[in-house]
This record gives sequence, C-alpha cells and structure tokens, in this order.
Amino acid sequence: MKIIRQKLVPGISERNLSIEIYKLALNMGCNELSFSPIVAFGKHSAIPHHRITDRQLKKEDIALIDLGVKYQGYCSDITRTFFMSPPNTKQTNMYNLVADTLDAAVSAMSADVLASKIYKTVYRIFKKQNIQDLFIHAAGHGVGIAIHETPSLSLKNKQKLYENEVTTIEPGLYYKNFGGIRLENMILVKKERGLILNKLPIDFDFAIIRQQ
Repeated sequence: MKIIRQKLVPGISERNLSIEIYKLALNMGCNELSFSPIVAFGKHSAIPHHRITDRQLKKEDIALIDLGVKYQGYCSDITRTFFMSPPNTKQTNMYNLVADTLDAAVSAMSADVLASKIYKTVYRIFKKQNIQDLFIHAAGHGVGIAIHETPSLSLKNKQKLYENEVTTIEPGLYYKNFGGIRLENMILVKKERGLILNKLPIDFDFAIIRQQ
C-alpha cells in the first residue's frame, strides 16, 4: 500500500493502478491476491464494491484502495482512502469520523462479544451525526484461508467472537454524488480487546497526497 500510494499521480487509470498492485504482489513474494483489488477514483469511491474502469485520476479526487494478498495460504485485507488535494471541511470531518469509528470498534471487540455489537458500535456513532444511512454494508468480516469467512460483523449475527480469530473492521461512509471514505484493518480478537494487525497509519499525513 505504501508503494501504491506513491503511484497515485494524476492521469493514472483505475485499471493501470490495479495492474500495478498485481505486479507488486507477485514481485514481493506473494502467491496471489486475496481478491480483485478495488481501485475507485472520485465518485466511484462511493460504490463499496466498485469494479475498475479506465477512469483516470484527477488532481482533486478521492482515491479509495482496497487490496489484499495471499501469503503461505492465508489472506490479508486492508483499505485506505487518499486525497489528491487538501481535503475540504466536509471531507476532513468525514475522514476523522470514520477513523474515530474504526478505533471505537476495535475497542469494543473482545472474546465472547456478539458480532452484532461491533456493527452496532459503528452504526451508533454514525447515527449520532444523522448519517447512518450512508453506512451501507457490514462492519467487517472474518478472514483466513478465504477472504470472507465467519463471522460477519452484521446487525443480525448473534455469533460470539472467539479468542484468536481474525476479522476485519471497515467503517465507511458513501455519498452518491460526492465520494466515499472507508478505512479497514485486520483485527486479532483477544480477551480484553482487539489487536490491530495492520501497521499502516490512518492519520491525515498518510491520507493526503502531496503533489509535486
């Protein structure tokens, strides 16, 4: 993801950046990708499972990148959202809220907690801002040999979380005519709380692309 971040320059297309992800994964020793990467520029970032197009990156765009690789038979998964120019007030508030929500969900996670509680933690934070309708998917999912395993961190799932299983947490907000912001980390469930496995930052210094 750090290398892909450096390749976010105006003019590159979603398709070509996706190809770069494939090439990097293979060259760095991964067997294959966990899933077809999501590369979404501008308004496309408002589509949670966007499929790549030939749309080119513009200097004012949001860029949402969701990728994962397989290594020694196990999947990984991470999402980061980038700004090609300094974000406006709405974008800043939106990003900070998603980042805070990710932290809150990790803190709520522990062994024996219901999967639905993690979803409710995310949903309640967005509801306080009256934007819960912009959160349109589960709060996360199990990941292991397959990219989507149990448990689904959804409202209706009454499964308990087990110590040492791995899930993602991926709060996101999606404005149809504006763009979307999603942040996703993999979490190891422990007795007291979740342990973040991804080391990549979620702060603004990493999210803003400073163009030359």
